[in-house]
Amino acid sequence: MMTSSIRVRLPVSYALIALLTAGVLGAILLLSLENFYTLQERTYLETSASLMSPGIAKVLEAEEPPQRLHSYLQNLSFLIQARIRLLDPQDNVLADTGSLQSQPFIYTNLTPYGMGAEVLHEGRSDRYLFNVAINVIDSALLEPDSKENLVCLSPLPTENTLFGYGIGGTGIQSPQHTDQVTRIPIIGSTDQILGVLEVSEGLALGRSIIKNVARGWMIAGAVSVIVAGLAGWFVSRRLVDPLTDLTEVTHKMATGDLSARAKIETRDELELLGRSFNTMAAQVENIVSTLRRFIADAAHELHTPITTLGVNLELASEKDQNLPRYIANAQDQTARLQALVDSMLDLSRIEAGSQKRVRFSLSQLLKEVEEKFTNQAQQKGIAFDLELLSSSECNICGDLNQVHRAVENLVDNALKFTPDGGKVSLQLEKHEHSCHLIVQDSGIGILPEDMPELFQRFHRGRNATAYPGSGLGLAIVKAIMDQHEAQIQVASDSGGTRVTVTFPLDLRP
Repeated sequence: MMTSSIRVRLPVSYALIALLTAGVLGAILLLSLENFYTLQERTYLETSASLMSPGIAKVLEAEEPPQRLHSYLQNLSFLIQARIRLLDPQDNVLADTGSLQSQPFIYTNLTPYGMGAEVLHEGRSDRYLFNVAINVIDSALLEPDSKENLVCLSPLPTENTLFGYGIGGTGIQSPQHTDQVTRIPIIGSTDQILGVLEVSEGLALGRSIIKNVARGWMIAGAVSVIVAGLAGWFVSRRLVDPLTDLTEVTHKMATGDLSARAKIETRDELELLGRSFNTMAAQVENIVSTLRRFIADAAHELHTPITTLGVNLELASEKDQNLPRYIANAQDQTARLQALVDSMLDLSRIEAGSQKRVRFSLSQLLKEVEEKFTNQAQQKGIAFDLELLSSSECNICGDLNQVHRAVENLVDNALKFTPDGGKVSLQLEKHEHSCHLIVQDSGIGILPEDMPELFQRFHRGRNATAYPGSGLGLAIVKAIMDQHEAQIQVASDSGGTRVTVTFPLDLRP
């Protein structure tokens, strides 16, 4: 299969569009989540530092021993799950809880003032144990002399969860830590700066969420690309199959099967294309069939005068006493042949659409035709008259010479097929948007079986074979009427023929 075909390019295009869309949306989603969790991590550290700062200030002002200060900070570090560093005003380290993964997270024996702590068990990276110490801190509940360490030792398994610190189960085995760092000054009771509190390496549990979302996004992106590719393949088949059928039909026509037609039933633009192609194919078939018939008829029509001409010339060459008669016959056949060729050329020019359209009066044209054929009608004893049924002019737009030729052909036929003593009339009726030209005679009429092929080239009626003619007169009339968007109707019986031509009026002032 060609890689440049629509059947391949369309699915690939769909898949690329889905891939780009999923990539852009995934990148935006992951970036938004990362910014969100980064903000949450920073906010958490800042909030924790702000809440711890007053307590640490009291410890510093009480000048507790470094061991208790360190234990207190470790307890806070364990509670907020972050690294805590305490610096003096000169940025010297006073205490550092260290990384959460390196420190024992087991603290107990908190004093009533939240100071002392001692490690009962070394913490592990996967699960930590600690003793819960219950301390009575509120001095209002105990007298100063009765303040005692109320410690309840109870080892419990702990874990880190997406929702914070939890007890029991299996938490996050290797928690990730944020790279956010928060530093705030520690202000004493007299508003002096006692040091700087630095909180860092807090849990970055949002990273796990982002990782899971990224994994889901990759799976969803792969699925969307596959689905888009399949959808593109389906659409390409619906698009390409009709075009393939159309290509096969054109190939059949190219090989000579002009009856081949496209069968496209998609109810879309392709079906319109198929209909247009079938219309074109029908016209091509009609033109080719007409051309073949025209060639056959022309060859047949030309054969008779050429044969007669050849015989006459052959007889004339024998120096017979009838030489003048043979020469006269040859001249008649030559004239007939010349008229036939001229008619064929005229018909070709008319059908080619060669026109010089002007605005002219149809009434004036009929008067000229009447003058031309009046003498011919008188010689045959035929009553020939023109009747204009409207006093106003019937102006039409078209080729004056062609319309003149068509009217002359109609009148000539009427006079030819009307016996001596008959009648031929021309009438012109004007209507609101059209004018009707009527040519009526009392001639031999047209047989019903000849009516369907009346305007075909070289067609001659069965009752007209005794009359001279080439069979192109009415074909020329029909071609001219079609070029001028005029309608022609023929009614005939044994009493004569009535031809009505309807021209559209030129309503321009």
